[in-house]
Amino acid sequence: MLNTKKKTGPIEFVFPILLFLIFTLSALFIILFAAQIYQKIVDDSSINYSANTALSYVSEKIRQGENGDGIEVGSFEDCDALILHNHVKEVDYATYIYFYDGALYEFMAESDRVSEMTVGTGTAILEVADFTITEDDNHLISFTCTDESGNKSEAMIAISTE
Repeated sequence: MLNTKKKTGPIEFVFPILLFLIFTLSALFIILFAAQIYQKIVDDSSINYSANTALSYVSEKIRQGENGDGIEVGSFEDCDALILHNHVKEVDYATYIYFYDGALYEFMAESDRVSEMTVGTGTAILEVADFTITEDDNHLISFTCTDESGNKSEAMIAISTE
């Protein structure tokens, strides 16, 4: 009887193992690369969140306040403030939005009781590194917000005078 069994060499054993190792390493590198891209997207998203959310919030408050009794840029105990005036049921109210101690704050009080309030009064809306408010002669309010990473965002809103 003839032996029909073919003798296998080491290459026939090593080749499938090498092919499997190459496939596994390629998959691992793709996963690591995708994880780095995902982390960068998350970091960029959180950077945009702080500054842009603060500007969007204040912009929306101004748009809501245009239906009220007035909008002004003033101060609240040495802090620049956006002041929104409203008149509800024979009572004058003022909403103050200001930057203090690394956060944007907001509070609403009767206009004649604002002098009783102290800095830090209200709700901390969002933590930011810096927030400035300015108004020019053409009723254009400018906002600049700097987040904790040092990224700066700016917005401008024209106030209707009618």
